Amino acid sequence: MKSYPIHHLKPVDGIAITADVWQEAHDHHRLELRYHARFAHGAGILHGLRVLPSDPVDTGVYVEPGMAVDSEGNLIIVPEAVRFDFGEMTGALRLTLSYGESEPRGGLNASDPNLLYVTSAFSIEAHPAPPNTPHVELARVFRDHRAAPLRAPLHADSPGNNEIDTRYRQELQPLLRNQPALPLAVGTIGASPNDWFALRVRGIRAAARACAHHARALRPVVDTLNDFHALPNYAFLYLCLAEAAPPSVDTLTAVYNFLNAGGSVLAECQAMNVLEDLAQSLGVTLQALPSDHALLASPYLFAAPPAGNTDGDVRIGQLGKGQILLSSRDYAALFAGMRHNAPASREDIRAAHEFFENILSACSALAEAA
Repeated sequence: MKSYPIHHLKPVDGIAITADVWQEAHDHHRLELRYHARFAHGAGILHGLRVLPSDPVDTGVYVEPGMAVDSEGNLIIVPEAVRFDFGEMTGALRLTLSYGESEPRGGLNASDPNLLYVTSAFSIEAHPAPPNTPHVELARVFRDHRAAPLRAPLHADSPGNNEIDTRYRQELQPLLRNQPALPLAVGTIGASPNDWFALRVRGIRAAARACAHHARALRPVVDTLNDFHALPNYAFLYLCLAEAAPPSVDTLTAVYNFLNAGGSVLAECQAMNVLEDLAQSLGVTLQALPSDHALLASPYLFAAPPAGNTDGDVRIGQLGKGQILLSSRDYAALFAGMRHNAPASREDIRAAHEFFENILSACSALAEAA
């Protein structure tokens, strides 16, 4: 922090704009930008810079265009794909990207060839150990002989010899404040006690807060839904159904259109036959949740849907661009801390919140695709 520019020039009439004065003014702005990049974003890869093998494979790799920030806050831009050849290097190697600048040179401005320019540059190098100078790591490889061709990893989470290992790359995530909100609606069909519905609204809000805390890519915002015609303003609908209370034609039409447009619905009722009637009215074919479905795999892995407040079933269906999950397990009550209508264990609550994060991650992907 000692190098932070606490003083800056104050322009006044008659100031002599010498080369030194001009340089000092611009250095102040550059240092401020570097400090912002260093402390707001950190060092790592902002975009692109994938490392790919040659086609056909050989001793070289290609680094795709992209940008990164080094530990000094320098913005490094690679404007086009670059080939790097490891030659006869062997052993454990790190492929790094570094910032550089050219010497001042003229001839770049046709109207005034005497103007001097400094060009931002970069270098890509391989080292057996991390260099002592500011850099960004792009990939690692372990070459077991001098002529070994470099390949894409057969398994990305456990690359072998002569395979490109990108597990140690520092990918910079976008700031949370730049992430658009994911609007969620909580609605009910049929009459139910106010405290019954309020508990489930609290549960959805608690699960949404947990998602926002753990997943920087999700920023859910929860509203209670008073008018189903407002559904187009949302990406996700949590729907509580009372038993023996069929939805109106207007409500069915609103939910049908919402799903067709790419919306996601989690509908819950303790009576599965009520949920089956809803699916039939919407024209949705239901199936058990496959073990390899994204809702059970990303970002959290489940062998099967977790327990809810009550024992029951979970089924899934597709309609147009959207997805509907039907549950008789009363997850929303568990989100609020209830299991079999008594205080739930921390493990049960955590598993339910993680399952909800999977649901919202899939919802976010559907909303982007739509």
